[in-house]
Amino acid sequence: MKNKIIIYFWLIGILGFSQSNLQFEKANSLYNKGKYEAAITAYENILENNLHSSALYFNLANCYYKLNKTAPSIYYYEKALKLAPNDKEIQNNLSFAQQMTVDEFDAIPELSTSKFFNKSANMFSVNIWAVICILFMCLFVGFFIAYYLSKNTKPKRFFFVMGVISILALVSSFILLNKKKITCFRHLSWNANDV
Repeated sequence: MKNKIIIYFWLIGILGFSQSNLQFEKANSLYNKGKYEAAITAYENILENNLHSSALYFNLANCYYKLNKTAPSIYYYEKALKLAPNDKEIQNNLSFAQQMTVDEFDAIPELSTSKFFNKSANMFSVNIWAVICILFMCLFVGFFIAYYLSKNTKPKRFFFVMGVISILALVSSFILLNKKKITCFRHLSWNANDV
């Protein structure tokens, strides 16, 4: 009885293997005829039966590659490469597929406010922007002290308005200082990467 069960499972395995072999050959013939969509369906039917091989993934990737579907072709080339890591043909096809993914980006147009800030930030160096920030801070402190010490309303209004203007100028110059500093830092880091 035990021998009959073993023989029974062995026969089922052989029949299943020959059936998947027939499906694989059918898919290959579809691929060779240029019917890539039908070949993909046939290969995926084999995968649904939990049968995996590097040749199966490689052929499936080739179908997607022929249809200019780069992402799935790369996915299946990588799966094939996991099963056969030293296969040069899979490595070559994977590199070809990866080269197809290079995207071309157009330059993003710069907004007018961004152009204004860039031009303004580039007017002076980082050190000069720092000195300008300190000067506006000193002006603000001076106008604040004058506002605090004045007794009449007209001078108080004048010192208050000038204090507000100086603090706005301080904030603006500080923003431009940081923009210039960030630009200089990026430039230095790009040059360091070039070395």
